[in-house]
Amino acid sequence: MSMRTGTGTRGMAAVIAAVAVLVTALFTAPAAQAQAGRAYVAMGDSFPANPAIPEQLDGFFRGYCSQRDDAYPDLVGRDYFGGDYVNLACNGNSLSGGAGPSLVSKMNAAHARGEIGPATRLVTITAGAAEGWNPATPRGRDFGIIDGADHVTPQRWVERMGPVIGRINQLAPNARIMFVSYPEIGDGNGNLCLATFSGGSAHLPVPVPLNVERFIDTVNSTAAAHQHLGYEYVDTDRPGTGTCAPVGNQWVRSVFDIPGAGDGLRMPFHPTALGERAVADIVMSRL
Repeated sequence: MSMRTGTGTRGMAAVIAAVAVLVTALFTAPAAQAQAGRAYVAMGDSFPANPAIPEQLDGFFRGYCSQRDDAYPDLVGRDYFGGDYVNLACNGNSLSGGAGPSLVSKMNAAHARGEIGPATRLVTITAGAAEGWNPATPRGRDFGIIDGADHVTPQRWVERMGPVIGRINQLAPNARIMFVSYPEIGDGNGNLCLATFSGGSAHLPVPVPLNVERFIDTVNSTAAAHQHLGYEYVDTDRPGTGTCAPVGNQWVRSVFDIPGAGDGLRMPFHPTALGERAVADIVMSRL
């Protein structure tokens, strides 16, 4: 009697132990997988977020980060990584956090959600244009309109980008890191086009001399010169694709493009659908 009871007790204990192991596996495996991170993590400012104007306004009033689903990170994430990605880009994000939410704070929040980790194979960054470089302006931002390009120095770049790369290496030690440059904004001669009229063989750009192009070029060239920080520089600046190009060739839209590109109410001086596709293809050609 006591032997049967002991055998039954041991058998029941074995069953309970097996069930416990199964339940533990069921509940911990997804958590462990989540902590491993997405295969691809994108970070940056409004360029890799690139919401349409209605989406941007909705996000502003409802308190969330709006993004367009055909921004280059989304195209790379779907086409190359089969949807295993997260886009952390948002309008106003900055490298250091002085002018807007920092990339490090975005990464820390993503890590808490299990979105970046040892399984992450690629991290892309497009940032620096929304950084507060100019101490004479509110929050340091002037987007190059005043003299922001003069304040993008090698020392300040290292001070601001260095901690970003360091944190990526801590959270995603197996990831390649790419700085994806800003595309051409103007006409290559220091002008932006506020309006472009194209029709048939006619093409009438309206160029305006602004320092924005020099500012963007300075951010790009400074990033290119500091790959020793631990990232690869991906050049997406192609002549003849900025705001002054014919509408059908624009990678970046102006304020008034007539006729429009037919890709929605996008923000001025931000990528068109054609530009997003082109940048995504350039990134994927490096993988």
